[in-house]
Amino acid sequence: MHPAIANLARLQQAAAYWTTSQLCQLRTMAKEQRAVIQAKSKEQESLQAINSCLSAEKIQLDRKLGEAMRSKDQADSEVARLTTKCDQLALDCESTANHRDHYKEKYRSLQDANKELDLMLKASRKDSSGSLQQMQEQRCWVMWDFLFV
Repeated sequence: MHPAIANLARLQQAAAYWTTSQLCQLRTMAKEQRAVIQAKSKEQESLQAINSCLSAEKIQLDRKLGEAMRSKDQADSEVARLTTKCDQLALDCESTANHRDHYKEKYRSLQDANKELDLMLKASRKDSSGSLQQMQEQRCWVMWDFLFV
């Protein structure tokens, strides 16, 4: 065999070996890339599932937050209403206490006037010249003043 043909045969064998080796490496790399792509795809699916769950939980939490805010607003409104009512009751109590004090004074005045009239009545009985009817009328007017003033 001619040396050039032998060289060519060796070159062909080397090229075939190199091509086969390269193809094996490319196949291995392709398998590795497919495995990476599949892993990333599964990871992406997993992340999408987690995202869906989180979205559903967020919707539920938003709904609960809205309900809580409405409940808080209602409670605040009720507190304001009750505070106003308590303030009004406090004013009413103060007013009642003032009226009570006023009527106590009127009652004391009436008692004093009544005692005075009783003394005058007793004096007039002793002194038969006084008019009993006039004193009873005075007593009626004093009571009238007490009740309607």
